[in-house]
Amino acid sequence: MVQMRHSPHKQVPSVSEDTIDKALVRRSCNGDGEAFDTLIERHIDTIYRVACRLLDDRADAADLTQEVCLLLARNLNSFKGTSKFATWLHRMTANRATDWIRRELRRLKAEKGYEDARQAAQADRLARAQGRLWLAEAMKGMSQELVEVVDLKLQGYTHEEIATRLGSSPGTAAWRYSKALKEMEQLVDGKEDAS
Repeated sequence: MVQMRHSPHKQVPSVSEDTIDKALVRRSCNGDGEAFDTLIERHIDTIYRVACRLLDDRADAADLTQEVCLLLARNLNSFKGTSKFATWLHRMTANRATDWIRRELRRLKAEKGYEDARQAAQADRLARAQGRLWLAEAMKGMSQELVEVVDLKLQGYTHEEIATRLGSSPGTAAWRYSKALKEMEQLVDGKEDAS
């Protein structure tokens, strides 16, 4: 009778999401359309969630998501790989949303002067748009680690879930979120002092 020896399972090193993204970026930049499609599929839901959070309107968020995908196709070569691809894409989405909000603010301000009947509703939309613009601008001044935590927290993730997604401990995720809130408080305090 021959005894079979069971060799221990070799653990295959896990490949990080960012490593996969960067490989897809390289292939996309070399003309691989399937790699680009895969990259979009991996991130389209996140682009849409960020757009929804910043624009507060699903139809506008859907339009912005398409705009970001087109922009990504044109600007993918500008990704240098010094940060996580997801962070770079988040910044791109936030920047486009900021531009979108600015256009909306200009439109609302123009409407406000011409349509007195809708003034109260427009004022509310204007205030919300200004708040979203402030948040987007505040996040631009933060480190990428803080932006990632704030973005995930705004999407409803717990500190434990954030830690898992970012490969850190829940304590680190909570500390980064707390630090981001303090930075935003300092921005508010500085704005009030300047008034």
